[in-house]
Amino acid sequence: MTSAFPTIPLDNPDVRYNLRTVLEKYSSGAAIRRSEAAGGVPDADLWGELVRGGWTGLALPEAVGGAGMPVSDLQLALYELGYAAAPVPYRSSVVLTGWFLAVTTEGDAARDIAESIVAGQVWSPAVTEGRWLESIETTFDGKRVSGRKAFVPDAGAAASFLVLARDRAGAPAWLAVDAGAEGVELAAMANTGNDAQYELTFRDAPARQVASVPAEWWLALERFAAASWAHGLMTHAMEIAVEHVKTRVQFGKPIGAFQAVQHRLADSAIELQASLNMARSLALAIGESGLTDPAIRTHIAELAYASRRAAWRACRDTHQVLGGLGYSLEHDLHLYTRRIKAYSILGDLDDVLTEEIAAANFEQFHA
Repeated sequence: MTSAFPTIPLDNPDVRYNLRTVLEKYSSGAAIRRSEAAGGVPDADLWGELVRGGWTGLALPEAVGGAGMPVSDLQLALYELGYAAAPVPYRSSVVLTGWFLAVTTEGDAARDIAESIVAGQVWSPAVTEGRWLESIETTFDGKRVSGRKAFVPDAGAAASFLVLARDRAGAPAWLAVDAGAEGVELAAMANTGNDAQYELTFRDAPARQVASVPAEWWLALERFAAASWAHGLMTHAMEIAVEHVKTRVQFGKPIGAFQAVQHRLADSAIELQASLNMARSLALAIGESGLTDPAIRTHIAELAYASRRAAWRACRDTHQVLGGLGYSLEHDLHLYTRRIKAYSILGDLDDVLTEEIAAANFEQFHA
């Protein structure tokens, strides 16, 4: 059913087997290419199957129509979706909007949004700006929002947006904005992974506030979800590379018999396994304490740093052992390594992560 590598601590085989069965049917290389050719349009058949199978409500609370499964199962779902490079708005809609609101915010507005996402409606988080989340210049006057957001995932398929802005007092305001509202402008952004990324401009667009929680909570969730998804991508790329070195013959023997090749792939495998272990541990911690604990958010920053290093190595090493074949558009490897590369460079700079980690550790040891 699933590969022996990497080892998944505290695995739930039912989640992985059932989801992979769906993804093997609907998220083929041909389906990924069709989505890319259409400008990142989600695969409607796969999305419909995920909705009907209850995957959009997997870890959302039962109070909003979800199954109430633990965060550790959500992490496995993200891993499998990454393994399939599934062209669906699962991270953006289900995790970064639905789960985020359901577990951090009380009130009818947040509950209604989470319920609509469980039912299959697509929402997109319009959160990051030119300097990621170092500064938020989007403003909210109580009725309307103005500003510009970058790297908004799956915005072309979204019915509504969850927008982070600052209210008149400078406090964070999470807003619901209809995609078809007056004053909402949408433009596709070219990117390395060829994923559905957009730039959104809001010009006095009507909006309603649904939450006021700190932006740091969402950022931690984004880092965790992106790493979990990228681990699946890296696993698939590694499997392609391993299969290739078993069958590619040079000097009368498979190239996988040469230590130089073995050591290169082994180093990648070690980094992937280590960062995956971190993700599994953090899934349990998030499930127990949520995103409000500063120590958990620091550990998530460490996960992001480690996973991006593993991603860089996996991308380099898998292409190295495949040679020119790995750069051929006809080969499936690039469907995963382009996304791995995009993950390794999108978001906070490594300097931002290391400074954040160092500051937290300094504060802890000198408290």
